[in-house]
Amino acid sequence: MKQIFKVLTSFLIVVFFIGCATEGDNARAKKGTLLGALGGAAVGGLIGSQSGKAGQGALIGGLVGALGGGLIGNYMDKQAAELEKVAETQRTEDGIIVTMKDKILFDVNKAELKPESKNSLSKIADVLRRYPKTDITVAGYTDSTGSSKNNQDLSENRAKAVEFSLINNGVKSNRITARGFGSENPAADNSTADGRAQNRRVELHIVPNDDLVSEAQKEQK
Repeated sequence: MKQIFKVLTSFLIVVFFIGCATEGDNARAKKGTLLGALGGAAVGGLIGSQSGKAGQGALIGGLVGALGGGLIGNYMDKQAAELEKVAETQRTEDGIIVTMKDKILFDVNKAELKPESKNSLSKIADVLRRYPKTDITVAGYTDSTGSSKNNQDLSENRAKAVEFSLINNGVKSNRITARGFGSENPAADNSTADGRAQNRRVELHIVPNDDLVSEAQKEQK
């Protein structure tokens, strides 16, 4: 029910923009805002479904699409800029994706973090602590070699290992969810060695949390 309420709130924000529209250039501008909000909600719902938070993802996408470079956008931009200094980082419409290749974090077919990986994770955790108004899904992925069960188990255990490392470095546990996706959602072609190497990864999907979304809603009143 809570998730449905969130999506409904996003829809009402879009309706607000429509109601404010007038004829001429302003009407066209509002139409663009509507399309941005609806498009953002669709993308947000897709990403949210991967993290298990489809309703939250749709709301976030709608807000980002409607508000553009407002409170949420600025907050996420600043966080992404800091993360780029310590890890491979992509700023998306809905949030931020940090990608870590398995060879940096783990030995082959292992889920125990390499000692040398802990410094990198500590730096990432430092940034996450400074931006507490975000939630993080740790997503583990494998290539397509091996059985589906082994790939699923390995991806889950690797995601949990990264989750525990971030928590041990001071990121609050209620902000983090760990999930394994096995060989799903490949980033590259599994038919080549280079492609398989790219698919063996752990990603951090970082999105605005309820507090930041509420602040953005209040800003529009």
